[in-house]
Amino acid sequence: MGIQKLKNYDVQGIHAPITYTPGDNRLDKMLKLFQVKGGKITAITDWIEAPLIKYEEFSWFGKK
Repeated sequence: MGIQKLKNYDVQGIHAPITYTPGDNRLDKMLKLFQVKGGKITAITDWIEAPLIKYEEFSWFGKK
């Protein structure tokens, strides 16, 4: 799959570098939480690991 060729793709600080691997297609493995306060966007956490959710393990996955 073409998207899995991305390795440490730099997205200019919007979020952590992107790497796709088979079985783990999270857009981002690391994230920051932000809040808007007084019209300014401020980071309220440092980089934290994004959970891997295996949707295929849910009974509703793939149903129409």
